Amino acid sequence: MSRILRLPAGAPLSDRLFASGVEFPCGGEGICGGCRFRFPGGDWELACQATTTEAVTVEVEQWTAPPTVLTDEASVTSIEPQGGLGYAIDLGSTTLVAQRVDLRTGEIVKIRTGINPQTRRGADIMSRIAYDLQHPGELTDAIRRQLGALLGRQAKTAIVAGNTAMHHLFCGLSVEPLAAVPFRSPWLGAQRFTGKELNWPVDEVIVLPCIGGFVGGDTVAGLAVTPLGEGDALVDLGTNSEVCVARAGRIRCASTAAGPAFESPKFRRGTHLVESVAAALAAGQVQPSGRLSGEAIEGLSQAHVRQLQLAKAAVASGLHLLGASGTLHVAGAFGNYVRESDAKRIGLLPAGSAIQAAGNAALRGARFLLLNPSRREQVIEELLARTEHVELAALPEFQDAYVSAMRFA
Repeated sequence: MSRILRLPAGAPLSDRLFASGVEFPCGGEGICGGCRFRFPGGDWELACQATTTEAVTVEVEQWTAPPTVLTDEASVTSIEPQGGLGYAIDLGSTTLVAQRVDLRTGEIVKIRTGINPQTRRGADIMSRIAYDLQHPGELTDAIRRQLGALLGRQAKTAIVAGNTAMHHLFCGLSVEPLAAVPFRSPWLGAQRFTGKELNWPVDEVIVLPCIGGFVGGDTVAGLAVTPLGEGDALVDLGTNSEVCVARAGRIRCASTAAGPAFESPKFRRGTHLVESVAAALAAGQVQPSGRLSGEAIEGLSQAHVRQLQLAKAAVASGLHLLGASGTLHVAGAFGNYVRESDAKRIGLLPAGSAIQAAGNAALRGARFLLLNPSRREQVIEELLARTEHVELAALPEFQDAYVSAMRFA
């Protein structure tokens, strides 16, 4: 589907289209064809290559709806009353959320959301890493400015939770170790800034530490507010999906490169893509192998189906290899809006598992850590001591598990 935009004169057209919500999946390299637009009556062109600064009316073929941002206003279990205000910040690969919190009561007094400006340089993390290596500092400046713009009143502390790539890019750390296997960075620890360093209206900014690989501070925050029993799992579904499973008193964590399938602007945060494929499977229009059965399916191509297969195989094989056998706590906007029956129908989630929607666990966890300053370090240290990062691709059984998970259930 497409949308008509009427844009006033100003910045180059590519910048105005991005500001209107158009995403550039390949980072503006002009190679993926995912940002098509056209002038009325004209041919389709690539938005990332558009340069005119004149006022224009254009048709954009990308989304059916703008991205859904999950803010999560569920209360946390305990707080230590303090004076002043604080910020809990979810630094997502695609979307951003900043909650202004009354530190005395724990009440959320303001929520502001936005799109991560780094998506201008790629929908997936690896595209952004490649861009940062060629243009060091640009993505760091962009995300600091955008998050700072979401803040308002002067506050005491801001807690920032993001995956490892977001952690590095925000903090201005080299992403070179994340550019190739084995994705081991020496800079996984918490980072601290003064508000003056970032030009933010806060006294201190704490960026939560990472666990390993691409499993970052967002997972640390999520685990802080998601008790896991034996065999239970925390699954955060998004551009960079994470799977954490509790086994024998420890927590094994892995990142699963789902790509943009679960946050696709064309398919309403990816949920419509799952619904479409599940319905096509039930109707016999898509085979268990993923092949289309012959007839055309409106709005659904073979490429869309393959994209979903790759994403769901990454998550499903991760759950299998880490030994998930109990309740699945599914976090993230996609996980909270997708129909459970459809997710199980395509084999994204195990058919017999109990599913519990976990909301924006990363944001809620950041708020919990913000509201408990004397316990903060202890909670984080205990979590890091219990968790271990697993590089799924290095496991001898990974290839078989991944190929098997490619099939639709």
